Amino acid sequence: MSFNPPTFGSFGKSTKDLFKKKYDFDFSVKSVRKGDDGFTFESSITQTKAGANRGALSIKKKENWGEEELSVNTAKDQESKASVKITKFAGLTSTITASTKDDDFKGSDRTIYTIDNEYLRNNVAATLAFKTNCFSHKLKASAAFGVNDFSVGASTAVDLSSGASVTDYNVGAEFSKPAYTVSAFTERKLENVTLSYYAKNVNKYNIGARVVTDLALKDPKVTVGADTQLCNNTGLKFKAESDTTVSLALDHRVANPALQVGLAASFKPLEFNQSVKAVSFGFNLTAGDF
Repeated sequence: MSFNPPTFGSFGKSTKDLFKKKYDFDFSVKSVRKGDDGFTFESSITQTKAGANRGALSIKKKENWGEEELSVNTAKDQESKASVKITKFAGLTSTITASTKDDDFKGSDRTIYTIDNEYLRNNVAATLAFKTNCFSHKLKASAAFGVNDFSVGASTAVDLSSGASVTDYNVGAEFSKPAYTVSAFTERKLENVTLSYYAKNVNKYNIGARVVTDLALKDPKVTVGADTQLCNNTGLKFKAESDTTVSLALDHRVANPALQVGLAASFKPLEFNQSVKAVSFGFNLTAGDF
């Protein structure tokens, strides 16, 4: 039976998205415009939690063979990039990118060039990425194999700058049904183990749970949460973490004018002084074709 597994990097993605998306603890105003010619223009102004201001502009153009993108950010610590995505060949997506920031090149002031390939077909999901800043060169690869809703996979990272030293390697597995997904995978050379569970439409809630354990410290971090639609235009998300942090996110859409308002807050209600202390708060306004 043909079954297309997720890429190794997407193991546990539903739970990751549940605990990350819409928890935006900054203040931002964004405009999105989509044209019939395939262009999408997105501009934003953001004030971060630290009080820094930054602006961003993104232009995307859909083609019959893929997509082009140019994004510029006024803050030096944020990524600006130009990329071309090619989806012309069945099962294969190739993306060529030039960017100013990359997690694999922290502290580098050089432009990072990336060729990223993803293959999804016939029970196989494989990725191969080559990155260079013309001084250091890095290679990342992953493969996942799936059958009957069950997938197993592994990934590795190699630094090609001086020989070929392995800098990371991990393994994982995932079992996915339309109603729920169970995942287990490692990070940081098998040092961190993540177990996650996600279920859809449980009494009108999507629910998730995740346990991340550092095997060296033996200190598991637990997160549980859910999201739901309060009505057609209003959504609510909430999560609780083992360090007693509780977070909420609320979004509401208006049809005319086309607006989306997002609010996010994070609290630690179990402080030693028994007071409710706000850790973070955010407000986001999006206008246009979101």
